[in-house]
Amino acid sequence: MSPKGPPRLDLKTLGHPTGEGYPKGMTSWMRLVVLAALLGASFAPVRAAERAITTIPTVELSGLIRQSIPALSEARISVPSLSPNAGSPAALVVPAAFDTTKAQVLMDRVATIEAPSASKAQTETAQSPQQVIAAVNAVMKDFSADDIGKMSDSDIHSVSSLIMDQLAGRKNPSDMNAVTLLAQAKTNRLLAQRGKTVETLMNPGHTDMHPDDVSVTGTPDQARLVRPTPEAQRRTDFGSGKAPAIEKDTIFRHYTTADGFKAIMESNSLWNGFVPYVQLSRGTFKKTFREVSGLFFTLPHVSGDRVGVPKNDFTHYVDVVLPAKLPLLELEPGAIYLVPLAGATRDWVRDYYMKWTKGELPNTTYDRMIAQMDSEGGPGPNVQVPVKIVGSGKVR
Repeated sequence: MSPKGPPRLDLKTLGHPTGEGYPKGMTSWMRLVVLAALLGASFAPVRAAERAITTIPTVELSGLIRQSIPALSEARISVPSLSPNAGSPAALVVPAAFDTTKAQVLMDRVATIEAPSASKAQTETAQSPQQVIAAVNAVMKDFSADDIGKMSDSDIHSVSSLIMDQLAGRKNPSDMNAVTLLAQAKTNRLLAQRGKTVETLMNPGHTDMHPDDVSVTGTPDQARLVRPTPEAQRRTDFGSGKAPAIEKDTIFRHYTTADGFKAIMESNSLWNGFVPYVQLSRGTFKKTFREVSGLFFTLPHVSGDRVGVPKNDFTHYVDVVLPAKLPLLELEPGAIYLVPLAGATRDWVRDYYMKWTKGELPNTTYDRMIAQMDSEGGPGPNVQVPVKIVGSGKVR
């Protein structure tokens, strides 16, 4: 069964003889170019045909945004803040997931790429305006509006395709250029916050039977970039000391569950994780670096128990070679490496957030969690990173 979502342009919707015609809003010049590519007609240059095919998701997305922004401005989307001032009524706020700033810049940027008739295309979709804008904000979470305005045409096409995949609920490997763009944006944010950590004790007054539960904003001081352009090691007194050299063909290991292993082997790809970087001293403290998220790796000789993924739970592994241009951070020398990406959001957490945006949150149990998520821009994207698997198996 196909997932619900905005219409996609396949052979059927492109006016193939067995299909049902063109999508609403598709202009005549696009029809001719795409049909020429499909039928091999000599009057359409191949390069133009390829360009039309790659820009289709961009045109679709621009049409969705164009419809969604006015609809959101007319809708009652403000809800009571979950972080009111003591003794004062909660102020009304617009959930971060529905902020239209980045979507507006993206739409304006598309207008500079496409012909005017294409940029005004209207796209039919089963998704609500809230879902459209939330998908834009999820994928573009680590980009500023200024970053989006400066993106190249090809990069705009890449991220637009990923946003459309999010809307349609498609679970297929993400465009590698889009993955690299998202990883670089996240890397830039993490490096800008390196050493600027702020710790908050989440369980004050706990007994000695429990460790300190500490939430940390910022990036640990020892983090360093090892790809694509390596930085010098910042500290040798952390973790295992001197860091090994990371070469072009370095093999990295990713530990996973049995179900995760099956999905990875079937798709030749890995997903951005739900859980951010954690420093743990058993019985003393657990520090969760909320912003340090993405796809975690170690080296093949390092056991899962040593890096927080015990073999009783993480029973399998895959060994991979990562694209040399994909940004990679070293968090603990020789032990923990990260492809920085916005963290994914568990379905039940996303559901609670969306209930709050509708004013339906029934109790205060998850207020702090939802408020924190909103302060970070709302729910994150689902990013499926294509990888080259060179080894795999069960942990012994």
